[in-house]
Amino acid sequence: MNRMIMAAILAAVMLLLAFYKMGMGFETNDDRCIIEMLAGTITQVPDAHVQVVNYLLAVPLMWLYRITWQIPWYGICLILFQNG
Repeated sequence: MNRMIMAAILAAVMLLLAFYKMGMGFETNDDRCIIEMLAGTITQVPDAHVQVVNYLLAVPLMWLYRITWQIPWYGICLILFQNG
């Protein structure tokens, strides 16, 4: 159990160090458009019908953006799905 905790701490430290040194950004403008559609900044109404994300996956993100748009929910999901 101690080895798992140490591995998780080490992974978190390495992730934070990489974020501090390199920053974070999107590779294409599609991600920015997806965020704006989910948050409703383009249409003034949040919409889950986005380009490359399944509707059933986009609906919870849309709900989270309705709660607060100041948290980067889409970016957090990208990190979790890639590293999870």
